[in-house]
Amino acid sequence: LLFVAGLQMGVIGWVYGTLLANATFMLLAFASTWNMFDLRLDRAVWRSMISYGLPFVPHRLQGVALAQFSVFMVRGMLGLDEAGIYAVAARFALPVGVIVNAVQEAWIPFKFQVHAQDADARPFFRSIFTYYIAAMTYLWVGVSLWGFDVARLMTAPAYHAAAFMVPMLALLRVSQGLYFMIGTGVELSDRTGVYPLISLMGLVTVVGSAFLLIKPFGAVGAAMAGVLCWLVMAAIVYVFAQSRYRVVYDWPTIFSFGLLAVACVGAGYAAQGAPLWMRLAVYLVISLAYPLAGLLLLWRSPTERHRVSMLLAKLRGFRRVNVSA
Repeated sequence: LLFVAGLQMGVIGWVYGTLLANATFMLLAFASTWNMFDLRLDRAVWRSMISYGLPFVPHRLQGVALAQFSVFMVRGMLGLDEAGIYAVAARFALPVGVIVNAVQEAWIPFKFQVHAQDADARPFFRSIFTYYIAAMTYLWVGVSLWGFDVARLMTAPAYHAAAFMVPMLALLRVSQGLYFMIGTGVELSDRTGVYPLISLMGLVTVVGSAFLLIKPFGAVGAAMAGVLCWLVMAAIVYVFAQSRYRVVYDWPTIFSFGLLAVACVGAGYAAQGAPLWMRLAVYLVISLAYPLAGLLLLWRSPTERHRVSMLLAKLRGFRRVNVSA
């Protein structure tokens, strides 16, 4: 605020402000963890750290490129008006991205801790992935359905077309989260050199699919290219992860959640020609019914049935206590 509004420095003020904020965060984080550092140089440790971390540098740089390429292509092929609508839709899909990034930040250190302390962490990783998909598909459904009318309510008529892009842009964030969660086996190994190749394949995918999809589908095609990019990267990292740390995921349940979510969002699209009260009724019914349907899917899962049964038993016991009281 000081650089941008007070000193009227514009974009460069935002850059300086962000730099100052990150530097402050770095100093505070270092101060709070000072007693955990052993201030000596160990060449073996440094070599190990560089060998593990260096491949992430080109991987992250290519990740920035593929994240911005779709917006660049929309602006170049469709013009500033479509780029503006795309940007507005991305804002309404932002809650999914915030959750994905927050979970990813917490998941990275937590999975290393679990792997270090648990003799066999594979069942834990399998269950976490299943529940993550259950939660993220529900979030996608909620943001997509309510986003149809919230986007129209909160924007000028010129940007109402953004409402129909929200589900695809939210799905882009969900597919990004899928990629993050399914690559556990690679991160737990000491061979991370495959990551630049993975992001390169993602970059190739988003470039090629953007040229193919933007012209027939418009700005939605750019979002579709992003979804395809992250799914390709997820498939590649899954193959490498399974070869290094095999986790047998509950794919029938995971695919069932995917199909259920797609059907719910499809119902939301189908309801767009109906009156407002009917659309809101559809959103409300789906929002309330989805957790029940998800609970049924988890109960039918051979790997999660025991946990769900325990949860239901606790809920029944809690209800009896309240009734007797």
